[in-house]
Amino acid sequence: MKNKIFQVVLLAVVICGSLFASGNIAFFRESSLMTKLFLGFFAAIILLQIIPGVLLFSSLIKGVFGGKEKARDMEGKS
Repeated sequence: MKNKIFQVVLLAVVICGSLFASGNIAFFRESSLMTKLFLGFFAAIILLQIIPGVLLFSSLIKGVFGGKEKARDMEGKS
């Protein structure tokens, strides 16, 4: 569990670092509160959709490469 929390925090730091390095901070500082809330809301939606996507992708990879072991176990039982 701690490893997953660390990965999420690391991802957030990388994304924030990329945002600051892009040079578009002047636009973000001069925009109104509603603009910041609008962009923040959609950024949160995108980030929250990344988590299930990564979980599904890891399950896919595990199923593709781990399927042979399961097939061997089934052959041994029958």
